Amino acid sequence: MLTVAVAVLLVAGVFLVVRMASGDDPAATAPDQPPGRMLEGRNPVATRTGGSAAAEFLSGEVPIGVSTKFPGWGYGDQPDGFDLALVRYLQKKYHFTPVWVPVDAKDREPYLVSRRVKLIVAAYSIDGASSTQPDRKRTDVLDFAGPYFADQSGIMFDETKRRAVTPGTGIPGDHICVAQGTTAETYLGSANPVRLPTNTDCFDRFGLAGDNSVVGVVTDETILRAYAKGKGGDVSPVMWSGEGHVINQEKYGIGMAEGHDDACRELAADVNAFLGDPGPDGAGAAFDTFLKSSQNRDKHLDVAADLSLCE
Repeated sequence: MLTVAVAVLLVAGVFLVVRMASGDDPAATAPDQPPGRMLEGRNPVATRTGGSAAAEFLSGEVPIGVSTKFPGWGYGDQPDGFDLALVRYLQKKYHFTPVWVPVDAKDREPYLVSRRVKLIVAAYSIDGASSTQPDRKRTDVLDFAGPYFADQSGIMFDETKRRAVTPGTGIPGDHICVAQGTTAETYLGSANPVRLPTNTDCFDRFGLAGDNSVVGVVTDETILRAYAKGKGGDVSPVMWSGEGHVINQEKYGIGMAEGHDDACRELAADVNAFLGDPGPDGAGAAFDTFLKSSQNRDKHLDVAADLSLCE
């Protein structure tokens, strides 16, 4: 059994040590969020803006892949979150009707490549291996309008379960859970982690009282913090000193299939407008509404879209 020692885990960007009462349901205690709506083509479509590649691409009903299981990002049957706020920002400009298509991490690239959706706005890391062409990178297969958010990987573990598995200070790598199709699955592959279809599956297994098969979950910091806030209980976030000591830096972008370079560049400009908008529709207000459990808003939003990701 490979043990990931604490010395090795100094590379982790965030440690969330969790001691929870058994039987809690993270979905039932998710952070409060304004209600959203499922849009399935029933809303009237305003006249679209002319002379714009993005307006042409985002005309009429637009299927958009979104998360429905991540509090703070996209959550619920009528999803709402930071990613949905970005979509609404685009909708206000281009007057399209979004059709929400729920996606898990493993679905995102295949849904774009198969043209099942036009956009993925689902805390989608720009870097990482392609899931449809494993010998290539995501950016070789897809275009991205972004980044619109910067994050870092972290690990959340249950100290009681960890001690039951190993008496030392390390965390057994084969008791850490990662979601399939995520960057965490790639860079923790040598630790032989528990691979489950979604982060929600990892959190569900992690929260089972008496089940020590998963003592920790690795994913992005804001996702961990939102989950921990929703769970309640005794949660102690510990940041390792030195911002350079992280498992992985993550930057999120709007995923698109290749072949729409002009539309992608226009959407990249819209991402920058969203980031710089100080009003109630901008990124700052969306962060304060949906990601209050995360620290240092400026750290996460100090990004700018890179046009080379549209080529």
